[in-house]
Amino acid sequence: DATGRVLIIEPRGANSPPALREVVVEKYSWREAEWQISSPEQLERHIGEAFPPDQRPRIVARMTLSGSVTLADRVAILSRLDDELAHELRWLDTRIEHLHGRATDDDLSNIDSQGVLRTAAERLRSMAAEPSKAGLIAQTALERLYVEIQRAQRAES
Repeated sequence: DATGRVLIIEPRGANSPPALREVVVEKYSWREAEWQISSPEQLERHIGEAFPPDQRPRIVARMTLSGSVTLADRVAILSRLDDELAHELRWLDTRIEHLHGRATDDDLSNIDSQGVLRTAAERLRSMAAEPSKAGLIAQTALERLYVEIQRAQRAES
């Protein structure tokens, strides 16, 4: 993958091979990535390989993520992409509609251990398991509830 580069060939003499030098001439570099992930750590490995830190200000990218992660991991992944990587790259288009968050018991405990919010979260988790539009809406609502509870807890700290 050598787009945006030229090869400079400098003759050295009659009996010497020429000197070869690669020079970057592009201003921006387009990258497209499609990754199936199961954890934030796996995403970080992909990011490190595809987007070297010294090149990030010149990278224009589209990233499509798929897979299944815990609700907490999905929120962490979205935060990493929106709050950090999107500002490190020149431009980032993320497609995450196929990155599904599954609520674990730990995720529900982080919402509420036994109160009314826990009851609501359990009901949403049950509804989210259904393969329907209502299930997708319940999954989105559960994720939103999780994010807002986390935000409120940080504000109290």
